[in-house]
Amino acid sequence: MAGAGERILVHAEEVNDRLMGVVAGYLRWSGMVVSSPQTIAVVEQLLHRQMGPAGRELVALAPDLPGATATLDPRS
Repeated sequence: MAGAGERILVHAEEVNDRLMGVVAGYLRWSGMVVSSPQTIAVVEQLLHRQMGPAGRELVALAPDLPGATATLDPRS
């Protein structure tokens, strides 16, 4: 997880559902945002576009990946 001023650089030719899902999945996995719906909303607002099914699927998988921060929100 990035901390203490570290940054993550993402390069892609286009902002698509997969890239949105990876960004949102990281936020969800790291515990920076505690629920999947909230994470999707945050990324959609940041990138000014709606996330499709491919991206939402990645967000749904994030909490189950090794190293995921436990969530405090039982609705996620």
